[in-house]
Amino acid sequence: MDTRKTITEIPVGAINIHFWFDWQVMRENYVEIYNKDGRVILSSIQQIIWDTTKNPTNFAGTYWMFVFNRQDLYARGPLTEPVIIKHYRYGDKKNTGINYTYSVPKSDLKVAEK
Repeated sequence: MDTRKTITEIPVGAINIHFWFDWQVMRENYVEIYNKDGRVILSSIQQIIWDTTKNPTNFAGTYWMFVFNRQDLYARGPLTEPVIIKHYRYGDKKNTGINYTYSVPKSDLKVAEK
């Protein structure tokens, strides 16, 4: 059964973006990048992209490095537009867990004067 679900929407300004999982355990599972309009930006299953570390994908103001056989996706940021990250399952291998992390810098907060 093929299924595709949104993991998260990463906001503008996010930095140090990293998604990963053990592909040996979760074969037939993939991480994909989409823009806010639903257009595929990076998809190993659709575009047969195996490793972009030497030729990163430029999107949303940053370069994305992806290694298929580790299902390891990284971007330094900061993002200039939101990025949608999806999980695609091709086959019957279960999703046993996708790890991810990113940071969003604190915005300047104004203290209300009394």
